[in-house]
Amino acid sequence: MDVYRKVEDKISSAFGYYGKVISRNPAAAIIFSVLLNGLLGLNVMWITSENDIKILYTPTNSQADIDELRVKSMFPDESNENFHFHQLPDLGHYGSVIFTVNDNIINRTYLPEIQDFHQTVMGISINGSDGKSYFYQDLCAINNGQCSVWGLWYVGDFFWAQVANGTLTYPTSSDPDGDHRTDREFGKVDTENGVLKSAKSLRLHYYLRQQNKEYTALSVAWEKEFVKQLMEFKANLTDFTLSHSDSISTELDENTIGDIALFSLTFTIMITYASLVTAGGNCLTQRGHLGRVGVLATALAILGAFGLCGALGITYVNMVGIMPFLILGIGVDDMFILLSGLTDAPLRGSVEERISFTMRTTGVAITITSLTDLIAFMVGYMSDFMSVRHFCLYTGTAVILCYINQITFFLGCLVFHERRIASSRHCLTCQTIYTTEEMKASGYRNPLVYACCSGDTPEKKEDLQSIFEFVPTKILPKMVLNIPAKVIIALVYITYLVFSISGTTNLEQGLVLRNLVSEDSYYYKYSIVEYDNFPLPIPISFNIDESLDYRDPQIVDKINDFVQSAQSNELVHSSFEINWLKEFYKSGLAITNGTKMEFCNKVRMFFQFAPIFKNDVVFNDNGTEIKYSRVYVITKSIQQSHEQGLMMQEMRRIAENSGLPVFAYGQPFTYFEQYVSVLPNTMQTVGIAVAACFVITCIFMPHPLLIFLVTSSIVSIMVGVFGFMHMWGLSLSCITMIHVIMCVGFSVDFSAHICHAFMTVEGTDRNSKTNASLVRAGGPVFNCAFSSVIGICTLIFSKSFVFRSFFKVMFLVITFAFLHSVFVLPVILSFIGPLKKDDPTQRKTSQTTLTSNRSSATWSISGGVNALDTPFGNGKQNGRKWST
Repeated sequence: MDVYRKVEDKISSAFGYYGKVISRNPAAAIIFSVLLNGLLGLNVMWITSENDIKILYTPTNSQADIDELRVKSMFPDESNENFHFHQLPDLGHYGSVIFTVNDNIINRTYLPEIQDFHQTVMGISINGSDGKSYFYQDLCAINNGQCSVWGLWYVGDFFWAQVANGTLTYPTSSDPDGDHRTDREFGKVDTENGVLKSAKSLRLHYYLRQQNKEYTALSVAWEKEFVKQLMEFKANLTDFTLSHSDSISTELDENTIGDIALFSLTFTIMITYASLVTAGGNCLTQRGHLGRVGVLATALAILGAFGLCGALGITYVNMVGIMPFLILGIGVDDMFILLSGLTDAPLRGSVEERISFTMRTTGVAITITSLTDLIAFMVGYMSDFMSVRHFCLYTGTAVILCYINQITFFLGCLVFHERRIASSRHCLTCQTIYTTEEMKASGYRNPLVYACCSGDTPEKKEDLQSIFEFVPTKILPKMVLNIPAKVIIALVYITYLVFSISGTTNLEQGLVLRNLVSEDSYYYKYSIVEYDNFPLPIPISFNIDESLDYRDPQIVDKINDFVQSAQSNELVHSSFEINWLKEFYKSGLAITNGTKMEFCNKVRMFFQFAPIFKNDVVFNDNGTEIKYSRVYVITKSIQQSHEQGLMMQEMRRIAENSGLPVFAYGQPFTYFEQYVSVLPNTMQTVGIAVAACFVITCIFMPHPLLIFLVTSSIVSIMVGVFGFMHMWGLSLSCITMIHVIMCVGFSVDFSAHICHAFMTVEGTDRNSKTNASLVRAGGPVFNCAFSSVIGICTLIFSKSFVFRSFFKVMFLVITFAFLHSVFVLPVILSFIGPLKKDDPTQRKTSQTTLTSNRSSATWSISGGVNALDTPFGNGKQNGRKWST
């Protein structure tokens, strides 16, 4: 306790001295803040943005990223002459449409409409940089001399001949041009003895070339035009939905930018609420302007943060759109705490004394909360996800500027507010104001005149407070500090822990990509239809990246062994594989007693009859040996994120244990990486953030019990957030990971305010100290929590999953942090809270006790501000004095 007092006294004294400095130079503090944020804000014009889903929402430099680059470097792109979907190193470029009907789409009734649609697609063109017009036929991926389009044979005669003959098989079928995967072309099917009888959906997938940068750029432009023009297509018999390879990035960016407009509504609500909360007192003491400038100080910090990050070249990502909502809550919290300190300041003190007291009693509190918020975001910068890192940079910068603005801009405004009161100036007109008694003596009798034009000096702190500030301080102690209430709080808390732990153990991991866009987005509809109608098999390639002697039976056996091992996995088809080596040996062309050159010549000959395998083998420059090769297995339909992550890890394990230089890779592995990395990434980040908050608490509140209580409160709140995220339909993903990181900082804020208040108030026993701490901090904590909640309520109407999930998690953390700070912690402190060893009535108290005991104290214009130059003159107004 003695250590705590010594540290508290030193730090508080420093803040008190700072308050004195600002009280003497308020204009300089305000100008400094405005110039700092204004000059930084000019740099917003340099902000660049990034909306690529793969870059933002998958781990940076993951194993899948490395493997993708290896595959691209090993096997050339052949989409201009020998395209096969399973050989793509990524998901490719395409335009896609799904037609759905209520009965059976394998019916000639629907054929004309789908033919019309296809002809419309063939007519879509774009202009290249060379001035030429490019149609789909100019840009399509080529297979067997024709454009590669899934499902296109539906509009051909051979398909309907198979339907009539009953030879249309499932999941694969054949026509003269090659095999078709009917399971990826038809959805919600009925089969009989392997023959496809009916289907409710048809998918046409138009693949595009990407063999070089020029064609990739043209393909990207065409697929966007594909969606733009076909949105206008009129279908009378079928329902259809569209997508292209970059739809989700485009839609996510548009939705999030559109939802930023909600910030203006939030800003208005916060201004209104802050004005109401601070609108106590009379025409002299009314503090509504302070509420408004507190919100303005936060808005300046947001502007400055965007400008500074733009100047530093930190790209804007869509999740940064939630930063203003978060910073508004943080800034308003600090404002209420500072106003609470001003309310507790000695009523008869000078302006300098009151401002110094305000900083002495609240400076530590807002510093702790700002530091913990900042550290949480700086720790978040260690994340593997680019979206998380850049969000944390923007928000951490805003937290710093918000803190600076509160102790410069807002504190300077506090000084002018106090000078106005000391000079007896009206809160709106700044004209000299008279007391009610003086106005009555002057002959005024209208109560409305008294209400609008008179102002009495405050006799007690309640005279300064509005009902929003006053009522919580009276109600909260009565709701907590009695035996029945403590028993109820304990029982409710135990129930809370049970539900939280249960939800935490069931929390799912992973991000469903369609949730990133609004539910009225064309991509969202497409994704739902695709998920409901089509299986999701995944081709997995095993890539051999060194030269091997494929004549050696042991090498061949090892390759067959790891293929069989992969096929034995319950998530992999046991009968599907694409294995050039096995088929080559089956063909009878293989020779094992010749030279490597002869073996390679036979392989080339084999490819003339089986071109599907041609892209799976790369010869060295001399053509004398095989440099790289690959074989494939096909998974079953895997739609659960945790199974996708497990499958990826299992395939990698098989490759590692094969005894060959081989690695496993699948096109969507880049997206699956989040399923195996988001939990350890989140746990590591949250753990470091909690540890950092623990250190900050040790520095500013070095009492073992308080440190334990604040840290335990953080852990308890985090468990609750994880548990109730599951109950609210959220999963742990790179997006909610950001929200969880924010929770660490917010979890500290309210608890730190209550614990700090408990240690700084006077009381003869634990109950009285707890009561006093609730009186001092309960009101600000209530208003902080309530203002934060109403500030994010606008996000309920958001179309963006990013914003809606932010609302849910923030609502949880604010609610739980508030309940912990004003119910759980006070109950604990009332039983085991630390007490001073010496008699508090004998200890030399702070200035508030000294000044409040002045029986003949006088609040005079000259006494209050005589030592300070005020913007209202020399402080002598008509020679009047207010005496008590």
